[in-house]
Amino acid sequence: MSDHQIQLGIFIVQTVGFLALVWYAFETRNIRQAAQRQVDVSHHLLKAALDQTEGLAKPYLILLGKLRDISETIVDMHGAKGSTTADTTDAQFVLKNIGTGVALNVTYSFRRLNSDVPRDAPTTYVLNVEAGQKLQLAELATLFSEECEATLYFESITGRRYRTIIVMHNLVFTGSTFEELDQASEKGTMPRLSQPTH
Repeated sequence: MSDHQIQLGIFIVQTVGFLALVWYAFETRNIRQAAQRQVDVSHHLLKAALDQTEGLAKPYLILLGKLRDISETIVDMHGAKGSTTADTTDAQFVLKNIGTGVALNVTYSFRRLNSDVPRDAPTTYVLNVEAGQKLQLAELATLFSEECEATLYFESITGRRYRTIIVMHNLVFTGSTFEELDQASEKGTMPRLSQPTH
């Protein structure tokens, strides 16, 4: 064999090796992309499963209400427009979980709308309120007979955080919002009562 044939053989072997390396890199890239797609699909499936679980065990706290006398509703007695008024027990507000899951780490506050008290200043903590449970609160309804709002913060068993705000005028419900709080937003900051230091 001549040197020329040997060099040609080496060149062919190197070219075949190079082409095999390129093919191997291409296939490895395809495998990595397929694995990433599988991870993305798994992530979406996990999120859907968590959303479904949350839907089956989602708490929803409200203040208990009752229908107002129809004549008071029609004439907007005491300047309050609305057909539902706070239902009280022994002149105290009653909290109810109308959701399907337990509400955990409940904090709530009542404030007059014309006061300087911030909405996110909790006054009371309740460990939990089970689905369907009614809970008599310590706050006297007569102390909040003007325009006021109740703000309820709570968590679900999966750790999602929620807030219910109920606006009242002379104990007549005039507005209500329920929202899931975004854990990253400042607006969604869930207030906590200060913990005792040891």
